[in-house]
Amino acid sequence: RRSIGAAALNCPRHLRWKVWLLASRSELWDGSLEASRMLLARSQVDAPARMQAADKEEEFVGEAEAARAALAEAHRSEGHDWKVYLEHIFMEARQGCLDAAHKTAVMALDVHLATGRLWSGLIALEHSRDGASAAMSTFRRAVREVPKSGEVWCEGARVYMNPLGKHFSLHRAHKCLNFAVYLTPQYGDSFLELLRLRYLLEISARIRSDQLTIGLLGAPDGQLGNSAEGATDAAVPLPDERQRMAIAALVAQRVCVAVGAELKAGRFGFSPGMVGDSEDAVEDASDGAPRLRLSQLDMLCTYADPNYGFLWFWCRQTALTSPREVLQRMREVVSKDLAGSALWTYVWAIACEIFSLRDDAEGPRGSSNGLWGADRVDGAAASSAVGSGPRYHDTTMDSSVQKDGNTTLSEGSFAIGSIRLARCFAHGTANLMNVERQRLIFGSDILCV
Repeated sequence: RRSIGAAALNCPRHLRWKVWLLASRSELWDGSLEASRMLLARSQVDAPARMQAADKEEEFVGEAEAARAALAEAHRSEGHDWKVYLEHIFMEARQGCLDAAHKTAVMALDVHLATGRLWSGLIALEHSRDGASAAMSTFRRAVREVPKSGEVWCEGARVYMNPLGKHFSLHRAHKCLNFAVYLTPQYGDSFLELLRLRYLLEISARIRSDQLTIGLLGAPDGQLGNSAEGATDAAVPLPDERQRMAIAALVAQRVCVAVGAELKAGRFGFSPGMVGDSEDAVEDASDGAPRLRLSQLDMLCTYADPNYGFLWFWCRQTALTSPREVLQRMREVVSKDLAGSALWTYVWAIACEIFSLRDDAEGPRGSSNGLWGADRVDGAAASSAVGSGPRYHDTTMDSSVQKDGNTTLSEGSFAIGSIRLARCFAHGTANLMNVERQRLIFGSDILCV
């Protein structure tokens, strides 16, 4: 409080409202609601019109209607500003009101068609509310309108990394995230999704290196249909889909058990061959699987020093948290999701991709025949194809909704890099701890920029 008082005395008058706003939030987090509202009223005396909304403070104390009223006033005073629309979308999404958030996003894009952050918000909402196919349709529209928006490309990668969606492809997710990091390096979610992708690539590498996979498809560095000893002049025909499904299920179970044990023991490691020591280790290998080095990701994120993103604020503990610490927190989040209900879902989706258990109309999933690729078909017969062998998971393998104990996974559960955070879109933030709600609500002060 003494520091805030000294700052208010020495701060230029046109910026003093920010000091009062900071003081208001400090009192709010300390539990002094009345003092917080008095300081907020003081900040509104000098603040520009669009910065006078008290929606975050009201939302934090559970007054959702008061927050909506504050945003309605901001719309009346600064209705042309896309940032007001974005805050409104975020507020409704944090309340779990996806229909209201979607309606606001559509209204915003009628006015600001070329704003990438509004498009990314709409894609995320449709991914959570309507599933991966609806999100993919909006993503295709968005890249035509705002092809240089890293936020939009990041949302596309999330669609491609949804293991319950029909567009699952690690290859295309990697392409999208490369675009996202290059075009908008200050957007932190892209780096965190790259880290999640790295975990999935490790699972993919383990499935490819399994002896059953090598016997059926060839060595990991070979072409599809080649033997483990190398390519032959005549192509080796693949078994029919039912046989491939049975083998894929056996391999997936073995990898799932091994990875689950490592995660439970807290010693999940990455294959040295996947990390690589050479500069071309991040390029695509001859088998079509993208390569990604953790050391390079760490360096790129540190140099970019991202400053916003829904997932970024979820993993950032304080404003002083370094990018390296945020990445470390994301590793914990991904490990926890995989150690819980999501591991088999990811493993089976990756196995389907590797063993081409899908409609072959557009070639193997993950190939380079265009960015928008084909859909996966159901593989429910895999369970019966395995016969009486051991099972890691006893559910239908790629139904759009899976259950693991008391946990239900749907396509919306994978709409963002953290399952727990994704569920906040569907159910609101009321069940989160105050410190988590604080990070999500106050992480981005976009109206104060």
